[in-house]
Amino acid sequence: MKTEKTVRFYKPIPLPSDRDAVEYRFPFAVIDSSLIGKPEEESETSHHSIKVTITGTLAACWGFGRTESDPVLEKVLFEYGKRHIVEKLHDGILSDKEELLLATGNQPNECPFDPSRISEPSGTSIKVPIHTKGLMQYPEQNQRAEILIERRDYINAIFKERHGSKLLLINEERPLLHFFREANSEDEFTSRVIALANIVGNLNIDILRKITGISDTQVKSISLLDAYLKPIGGNYETIISIFRNLNRIRQGYPVHQDNAEVVRAYKFFEIDYPIEHYNNVWTELLERCLSALKSLLEIVKKETR
Repeated sequence: MKTEKTVRFYKPIPLPSDRDAVEYRFPFAVIDSSLIGKPEEESETSHHSIKVTITGTLAACWGFGRTESDPVLEKVLFEYGKRHIVEKLHDGILSDKEELLLATGNQPNECPFDPSRISEPSGTSIKVPIHTKGLMQYPEQNQRAEILIERRDYINAIFKERHGSKLLLINEERPLLHFFREANSEDEFTSRVIALANIVGNLNIDILRKITGISDTQVKSISLLDAYLKPIGGNYETIISIFRNLNRIRQGYPVHQDNAEVVRAYKFFEIDYPIEHYNNVWTELLERCLSALKSLLEIVKKETR
């Protein structure tokens, strides 16, 4: 089955930034193309926005000034935002407020677009063919997973721009697929929890030791992260607590040890143990991990000032 959505863009809004970055918010509306001109067009139109951020370092690499008043840079950021929106519509996971971050860690050294071929954002309208996909059975789950993976990638992009290496490591990308799936059995829950804990537990120890100056091998990965975040400030204590407790839960599987550490970790998340509804708990752990990654991204951005 195939449908079509119409996306209408409004006047961009430059955002003041307290760090070395340029940010724009691009408001837009989405409507099923078949409803345009119909009595229900207004009531069926959904309103959204996307915030596109480019670091000052990348803007300089592309030959732009570090100011939000550059109309050429505005058009480039708009093109990135527009393509991001199209991808989200295709995947069926467009949220009310989207975010996109561009840094040297996730973009080429030269701007890939010719600004003269990009339309002015205000008043632009595009049509997006939508194909129904069997993969997207659970839109809320997929949207949550997509945001989690995006935040991880943005953290790595900003961190790499400053320190030359990624912060959150992963041996292979396949475990990321767990975040798009429900957990309706103990085995599924176990594999999902292990994948989630690996996202926050597999840190770049070498670069953290270099930044913090801590060579003591008894100071492990999450403690090194704590030492890195503390001088920057922000909500680092909550981040560390979530990461530690996810790791403790992971250590209880697959051997299923009902040890005090695992029980305390579930208590931290206000989850009753033993577990009765696996998918409800899986969703809660995903949400808590996502909140920690959002906070971590804000702290990593703050360090770039």
